[in-house]
Amino acid sequence: MRVRGDSMYPDYRDGDLVLILLQSTLNRPGEVGVICYGGEDMTLKRIDYIPGEDWLDLIPINPMYPPKRIEGPDLEYCRVIGIPRLLLREI
Repeated sequence: MRVRGDSMYPDYRDGDLVLILLQSTLNRPGEVGVICYGGEDMTLKRIDYIPGEDWLDLIPINPMYPPKRIEGPDLEYCRVIGIPRLLLREI
């Protein structure tokens, strides 16, 4: 996936290419992952949750951006795509 924007700066920069290990769950809360929500939107964020609860937070690394909480029935429209495994960046 190609990174767009600076919400995950400085770890991931606009234009970076991130290769994703496809998996339908995260290994642990707070892990960076790719999630699809709201139809076709995919985003790379730190994903925080408590197992068994009906919410998750999409947390940008860049502190200039607020986290986004997805909860209740909106969770039905979310799915984990995978986790980043390789970062390619032009120098």
